[in-house]
Amino acid sequence: MANDSLKIAVQTSINLLKDQIERRKEDVARAANQKKQQAWLLSLCDDAIHHSGLNMVDSDRLDNCVGELYCEGSKQLNQSITRWQEEIEKAEGEIRKLEWMTPA
Repeated sequence: MANDSLKIAVQTSINLLKDQIERRKEDVARAANQKKQQAWLLSLCDDAIHHSGLNMVDSDRLDNCVGELYCEGSKQLNQSITRWQEEIEKAEGEIRKLEWMTPA
């Protein structure tokens, strides 16, 4: 009886970890898509700035601001992706450990 309860508890833990892994994989995919969208928007902004008719100083200043915003957003997305990938690896390791410890 205790053996059955342990198996159920372990399987429940494994299922929760698998759900967490799937959510994090979805988060990583969304962040990767956001990075593509940011790059596309940066390109649009660059084109708009260079065709705006602003003088060179203002154009460069605006271009630098847009570039800084892009870099900061990209940095934050990269940090999130790295953290989520680490969470995935940790959860996968926990699953392997639980499966190894599960009584037959």
